[in-house]
Amino acid sequence: MKITIRPVKKEDLKKILEWRNEPEVRKSMFNTGTITEEEHEKYWERFLNDEKKFAYIIEKEGRSVGVIKLEIRTEKAEVNILVAPEFQGKGIGKTALKLIEEKAKEFKVPVLMSRIKPENEASIKIFEKNNFKIKHHYLEKKL
Repeated sequence: MKITIRPVKKEDLKKILEWRNEPEVRKSMFNTGTITEEEHEKYWERFLNDEKKFAYIIEKEGRSVGVIKLEIRTEKAEVNILVAPEFQGKGIGKTALKLIEEKAKEFKVPVLMSRIKPENEASIKIFEKNNFKIKHHYLEKKL
């Protein structure tokens, strides 16, 4: 299984919104409501124009299957992963997390962290399999 990541393009935003608004995906979000197209566009315009935020489409053998984001803070970077529901449970998130760790090292980020709802056991397992440790209310890994 060949998993790669590439920068998000404006053409990807419609698919990301579809994934984001899937009922199964929304359950794991901190904001569980449906996002409007206008809200989505405003969020991504701000995100993509921020020099400390990076977003990548996760591809499996050339097919878009999710998105992974890296937000660089002062001494840490936050990672968020969204894998399309039909591709969850196939190791894609775990591989994408390894790929984003390499990007973080390029940016000289010393620590990665992720905030995950406690009931989102599948996501927690992905991060723990990549050697993240639970700290307070989030997971983190020193690089």
